[in-house]
Amino acid sequence: MRDNYSGVDSSDCDMSALVLTGLNFTGSNLTGVDLTSTWLTGADLHDVNLTGSILTRTKLDNASLVNVNLTGAYMHRADLTGANLTSANLTGAFLRGTNLTDVVGADLTGAILE
Repeated sequence: MRDNYSGVDSSDCDMSALVLTGLNFTGSNLTGVDLTSTWLTGADLHDVNLTGSILTRTKLDNASLVNVNLTGAYMHRADLTGANLTSANLTGAFLRGTNLTDVVGADLTGAILE
């Protein structure tokens, strides 16, 4: 498996239950992608469009989510421990039960936390 997926367009794909630890997705279009139970620990996701994506139980611990668009993403019980969310757009993102321990730079304005 290659380790650089920067700039790919994988919108509306089913990428659930994959192990994608430490991979580079910089600038990719992952709009509407199903990432349920996918491992993205330490992945580089800066400038990625994840609008409307499903990230239920997704492991994003220590991932770089700088300037990522998570508008309307469904992130129930995701693990964002230690992730960098500087300049991320979380408007309308559903974060119920999501682990936000030691998250860096997160602006939760407009996110749904209940």
